[in-house]
Amino acid sequence: ILLMDESLLFSNEEMEAISQIREEQETEKGNRRKEADIAEHQYVVFSVENEEFGLPIERVKEIFKTRDITPVPKSAAFIKGVTNLRGTIIPVVDVRERFGVAETETGQTDKDGKVLVTLIKDTTVGLLVDNVNEVLRIGENVIEDAPTLVLSNVDAGYLQGIAKLEDGNRIILLLEIQEIMTKKEFKDIAKIKETALPEPKQPAEEKKKGTKKTITKKQQEKKPRAKKKKE
Repeated sequence: ILLMDESLLFSNEEMEAISQIREEQETEKGNRRKEADIAEHQYVVFSVENEEFGLPIERVKEIFKTRDITPVPKSAAFIKGVTNLRGTIIPVVDVRERFGVAETETGQTDKDGKVLVTLIKDTTVGLLVDNVNEVLRIGENVIEDAPTLVLSNVDAGYLQGIAKLEDGNRIILLLEIQEIMTKKEFKDIAKIKETALPEPKQPAEEKKKGTKKTITKKQQEKKPRAKKKKE
């Protein structure tokens, strides 16, 4: 067995280079571990005018193109109306109106928009938006608390945070969906659903039972008896 002296195999400069490579490898491994430890969440990203919003994907039940929305008299300005979704009446909230997003001359109309169906405090509600852009994974390391003065007209009370992507060039406002309406507004929505529901139809069997005539014993006695045929 030949025992080798590694100090004689490499020069001092070569040993320093090897040590530096090892340090860089260890640093890279550490960065990968940190990246793996950062929690990510999926958001449905939608837009209203030039503002982008994010809603946790587990909050979105489904998305559909805008259909017939029936206005409800004496309802709040942000309630666009109600729509029938496979037999279920749901109120539709106009996100633009709710958040006070200024309207620009984009030619966008309600018919061009999308409706996100979500559950807010056990109430199914539709959110009318301009467009649904994508489903995006957002790491917690790029999410900041919503400041009192946000870079938009949206009240910070409606937000859970702000995601800054692409070196801060793209801002996504992350919604706290449970806070977009007051208790009174939720009660009003519940009333809207009740008044918009059609009256229950009486089953056909019950109708028949209700119209069936009853014959008393006296009426049976008055009926002429059939004469027996003579043999």
